[in-house]
Amino acid sequence: MFQNLHFYIDLNWESFIDNPKDYLPKTFQVVELLYQHKATVYCSKQQIDNFRVICNEDKNFIQSIGNKLELILKNAKHIDSNFYFFEICFAKENSCLKYINNVAISSITSHTKLALISISEKEQNKILLNVKSDKEFEKFEFHVLNNKKDIANWIVSNSNERFFHKSDKHGENGKGNWPNESVLLCNKEQAQELLFIAIPNFIEKGKRLFAFDESHQTFIEFYYEGDNPQNQWHGFHVKESEWDIRVPLSIRKYFDKK
Repeated sequence: MFQNLHFYIDLNWESFIDNPKDYLPKTFQVVELLYQHKATVYCSKQQIDNFRVICNEDKNFIQSIGNKLELILKNAKHIDSNFYFFEICFAKENSCLKYINNVAISSITSHTKLALISISEKEQNKILLNVKSDKEFEKFEFHVLNNKKDIANWIVSNSNERFFHKSDKHGENGKGNWPNESVLLCNKEQAQELLFIAIPNFIEKGKRLFAFDESHQTFIEFYYEGDNPQNQWHGFHVKESEWDIRVPLSIRKYFDKK
């Protein structure tokens, strides 16, 4: 249902200093989104240690920023800086290489589906030169994502395409559903658009996706119809009174509907 995705987290301490109140909650929200999609997450142990140095923290102090980051990223793979990356500054005969001084980037290794989550790196697509030795180098390309919306869109674009299948059981446009069954409040075309942005929570709800329908101010829940070439999903809207029962807390937090 979802292809293997790889994400490197750029833990930028300067961004924490600029906004210390929101940094950890937003980092947690992003990392949880990646785990929900069964992505492989990487982080730099050196960057976590840098947080401790900047914040003048005791490594054993349980409430320290460094330890909180460790807790958020406990299921991530810790990596060390092993490579040298350079930006190619092309100017014909005056072209040169500019060293990229970023621990997260210098830790990246080649994957088919690869993205860097970073606030400090603004370019959406980076093409760099990865130099391993004086005889080993290669062109290296990866995507840079700056917010949860872009992350979700990138995940969808790099996963199997989803197709909405209207179920007679749930009707369409708020009518036609079977007695005592949940109803689809929108039409099938609108449901397809919501399916594109829907996110999962495999831990609590298995093969289901959720999105928030702004037009009807409630969640829509999608069911996977099994492994088939059509990759079909059917769905229905969730009554607000049933959010606590049907919609996992992580999903509600992602859409800011606690």
